[in-house]
Amino acid sequence: MSFLPNNASVGYVAGLGHTLYKTTDGGLNWVQYAFQNAPDFFDIKIWAESGGDGIAGILVGQGGAVYQKTTSSSQWNAVTDSVVTSNTEDLNDVEIVSSGGTHLRIAGANGVVLFRDSSGSWSAPKSQASTYTLLKMAFQDTTHGFGIGSNFIVLDYN
Repeated sequence: MSFLPNNASVGYVAGLGHTLYKTTDGGLNWVQYAFQNAPDFFDIKIWAESGGDGIAGILVGQGGAVYQKTTSSSQWNAVTDSVVTSNTEDLNDVEIVSSGGTHLRIAGANGVVLFRDSSGSWSAPKSQASTYTLLKMAFQDTTHGFGIGSNFIVLDYN
């Protein structure tokens, strides 16, 4: 679940069965988004941006699925960047490293880590040969963070 910073009225929740819901009244009412042929979703993060409806976000899930929403669209669209689409591992966590979504981090199965920085380009900054599953990440800034994975793995990223 993700709510807009400084606005507890607008939020999204994503989950199994390719479900995605949005609330604009703090959770009293929810509207479902329809996805065709979509995977299960595991995490979502949203942030405020100027223009359009003011909401942008990233949604991640099964089989390497990454969807994004820009302020100019009410729809969530699959990310087509080749770094993202070449990954087929489940993606478990997405983190906003700096305000406005300019720096994003995604973690998943088999040690997959995907970064998007201020240029808007995606990269996979480490070897994808790991056998552990990354479940959660936390970044202090754009250059230092931690990953928590299966079998009690804790990674330090510098």
